[in-house]
Amino acid sequence: MILASLRNLAIREGLVSEPTFESKGVRWVIHIDKWGDFVSLESTLSDPVSDEKGRKARPQPVMMSIPRRCGKTSNIAADFLIDKSEYVLGITPEGKSVSKKADKAEKCRQAFLDLMSRASRETDFPPLHAAVAFLARDEQRELCIAELNKSKWASNDLFTFACDLKQLQGDPDIRRWWSGQSRSDVELELRQCVICGERRTPVDVHDSLKVPGGVTSGVPLVSFNSPAFEKYGLSRNDNAPVCRTCMTAYVEGLRRCLNERFPNPHDPTQMLGQQSVRLSSNTTAVYWTDTPWNMAGQLTWLLDRPSDLKAVLLSPRSGTQLEKLDGAFYCLILTGAQGRAILRSMHMGTVAQVEQALHNYFAALELEGRDPAEPLPLYSLLKSLAPREKLDRLPPNLPGDVFLNAVLQRPLPRLILSAAVARNRAEQKVTPARAALLQLCFSNHKPEVPHMSLDTEFRDPGYLFGRLFAVLERVQSLASPGVNATIVDRFYGAASTRPGTVFPQLIRLNQAHLPKVPASRSPDWYRKLTGEIMDGFPSQFAPTLDLPQQGLFALGYYHQRQAFYRKAPIPQVSAETTTTETGGEGGTQ
Repeated sequence: MILASLRNLAIREGLVSEPTFESKGVRWVIHIDKWGDFVSLESTLSDPVSDEKGRKARPQPVMMSIPRRCGKTSNIAADFLIDKSEYVLGITPEGKSVSKKADKAEKCRQAFLDLMSRASRETDFPPLHAAVAFLARDEQRELCIAELNKSKWASNDLFTFACDLKQLQGDPDIRRWWSGQSRSDVELELRQCVICGERRTPVDVHDSLKVPGGVTSGVPLVSFNSPAFEKYGLSRNDNAPVCRTCMTAYVEGLRRCLNERFPNPHDPTQMLGQQSVRLSSNTTAVYWTDTPWNMAGQLTWLLDRPSDLKAVLLSPRSGTQLEKLDGAFYCLILTGAQGRAILRSMHMGTVAQVEQALHNYFAALELEGRDPAEPLPLYSLLKSLAPREKLDRLPPNLPGDVFLNAVLQRPLPRLILSAAVARNRAEQKVTPARAALLQLCFSNHKPEVPHMSLDTEFRDPGYLFGRLFAVLERVQSLASPGVNATIVDRFYGAASTRPGTVFPQLIRLNQAHLPKVPASRSPDWYRKLTGEIMDGFPSQFAPTLDLPQQGLFALGYYHQRQAFYRKAPIPQVSAETTTTETGGEGGTQ
């Protein structure tokens, strides 16, 4: 069903109106005149554009509709009209032959020339004659190569031709000739296509996709390249037969979602919006719908522009009634590898569920002291779980789990809670990003857990221990300003896991710290607050805390700590209290 919906997406958006053509980035345009003489070499790389943070995006070549490529293997196989340097010019970036065999570069060039010559004879089209004349003359190619060597270029750069400033791949006569060429497989035994259900000849090799983490030349989504993956005596892709029509459509659908610069087939000057989110160096979430949705292209803002996405979600001008959003929503989590794109999971829902999930997701991320209109980016949440903030060190499924919670409200696995607790213990602190993630975890499994701010009525032992730890830290900082190592630096890990061992010692230290607190900072207020929190404990401290309670410890610590910095006065803990403390950087404490 997932691949069928991708095929339908490609058909609906007109991506396969010309099945023998595809959209690719073409780096170089070789300009020639009508006699085939070299005129100039043009690079199509765009100028780098800086984002709102001043980071420059990597320049990209112009996307063009080109004759569908055959897919390179170790054998020599030339593409029509547009190909790499070893086929068009017979060189590699280093100026060496394609392989150790000195004559292979010439064979590649000759294969490309032969295909172009055949097209020139059968169409009798003057611009093709000019291109063939250029390819056949060494002196003209050398002029082009000399110009090319003045710039940096890559072995997978694509080259095309323009005769008298008109690019050949856009000419109707050439496109008509190429569309009429038989690109079908040799008629083998008909099999039932797993996508359309029709009995057709299955393709032997699926087209490649450029998935982050995979090789730069692209990887297929369907590939049985080892006997270990085969079954029932079937060989290679016969294990999942897909006809060429369906294969072309689903691949184009995926390319359209993965590429932020995929041209609109109805208006080539416009680009279709990207519908994928890169979660790590090799994992990407790809999504699409079966009906138009005004937020489909903006869902990518979850990664680094969540405030803009939340504004659109809440905007009365662009918002829509949930009961009308009954279209299906599809999502794939893909990981690039050497041999194929790994499909980690696939999910379905409705557009209404996505919008509701986004509302819940943003609500769960709200933290006291932060502007609710500025939720934390997904990128920051994921980095907070990674050692040294390196996303490559996260478990493979973890980024996808957080994304699926945001868009489909799938419960976060215990792995997220474990990772957040482990990083808190390793770094001896609770960051806003990890506090938000903990709120997100508990919003799925324990909705009674407080989120955003301190809840003095919540009496879970883990939460109370965290609050008490924050109070003891605060008293120490007031009694000994500028102390080198606080109790958090020394005891966070032990206090959050074995409170029965650590807190008796910390309470004794607190008794020594309270007399040193200046009278202007209300030591009696802290003494009463400590007593009120400890009233929630049984007669003895719990010897250990399990994993959920360790997460609640971090939340209680963070919420209580943020409460000390409120700009409004902290509520008095009892009627006997005669002073209140105000917080915030602009208040008095």
